[in-house]
Amino acid sequence: MLLGEAYDNCSLARAVERSAHQQRACRRKDAETSDLDQPQEPPDPGSLAALITLPEPDDPPDAQLLARVRQWHTDIHRIRERGWTISAIARHLGRDRRTVRHYLTKDFDQIIATARDLAHEFSAIARERRGQDLTHWTARALEDRPSPIQGFAALLQNDWGAVMDGLTLPWSSGAVEGQGTRIRLIKRRS
Repeated sequence: MLLGEAYDNCSLARAVERSAHQQRACRRKDAETSDLDQPQEPPDPGSLAALITLPEPDDPPDAQLLARVRQWHTDIHRIRERGWTISAIARHLGRDRRTVRHYLTKDFDQIIATARDLAHEFSAIARERRGQDLTHWTARALEDRPSPIQGFAALLQNDWGAVMDGLTLPWSSGAVEGQGTRIRLIKRRS
């Protein structure tokens, strides 16, 4: 298996995105009640509009998702600081109570920062062809990290020899891959 195939089959960018999206799925699992859902004064919808801001529209699509989730996290915390209950926040924002509770109890930024840092580090290893650093990176990725990142690291381990060769040897199969792509394009046109 070539390093390029590893990227195609399980790209690191998709693993980072799944880490963010997985936090959304985890929110559904946090259904147990806590003292966060104490009844307090009813919400004032007029004052809430000033607290909610939208992500920048010119961000790339992946960044838009992360920006939107980060903004939900910020909005929920701002509203909670004003004394709103979890149920009131959920009703007003159109979210499930468990989702709101998850945003209040999990450190979203730390999870995303870890995934982003690992992605940047792997990108530098691949770009600079530092195969000797891959063992350390894989060990870090397989620790208690977001599971999509762990899956990507496990995929690399499945064909360790080919991955290490791709990151250390000066030869490349890029010309062959390019010819294969060119032939497929010609076939599609005919």
